[in-house]
Amino acid sequence: MVTLIPLDHENSSFLEGTSYAAMDPQSIEAMVDESIAGEHEGAFFRLFAVIEGDVPVGIINMYSPSGSVINVGPEIREEHRRNGYAFQAYRKALQLAAEMGYTDAFAVVRSENEASIALHRKLGFAEAAQLLSRSGKPVIVFVLNLLSGTLF
Repeated sequence: MVTLIPLDHENSSFLEGTSYAAMDPQSIEAMVDESIAGEHEGAFFRLFAVIEGDVPVGIINMYSPSGSVINVGPEIREEHRRNGYAFQAYRKALQLAAEMGYTDAFAVVRSENEASIALHRKLGFAEAAQLLSRSGKPVIVFVLNLLSGTLF
C-alpha cells in the first residue's frame, strides 16, 4: 500500500526519475516552495511523493483551478509501473481532496495514453468530452463526482 508524503526541500530528490527532473534546479525549488505554500498562481497546488515501503515510486500532484473542482495527476517512475501504484495513489489523493471539500475531479488525458484512460475508467471517471489540445492533439476530458462515495 502506498503512502503520500508532501514534497518539501528535504525530499525533493524524489522528483528524480520523473518528468519534473528535467526542470532546472531553480524551477524545482520554486515549484517545491509553491507546493509547501499550497498555492500556484492563486490556485491550490500540492505535490506528494508516492512511497511504497521506503521506496519513492512516483509523484502525484493536486491542482484546483476553482473552489470545488480539483485535478489530480500521478506520475509513476517507469521501473515501478504496472504495479497498481498509480491507482492506489490516485485513490488516496481523491479521498484527501474530498476531505478538503472538493466535490468534483477532472482529468485531461491524451487520447493515445491507453494506460491513463484505463486508470481513469477504473477509478470511476466518466468521459465528458473529446477535444483538441492547444498543440492540436486529441485529448479526453474525464470527470468524477467525489460526493458519490463509490471510491472510498
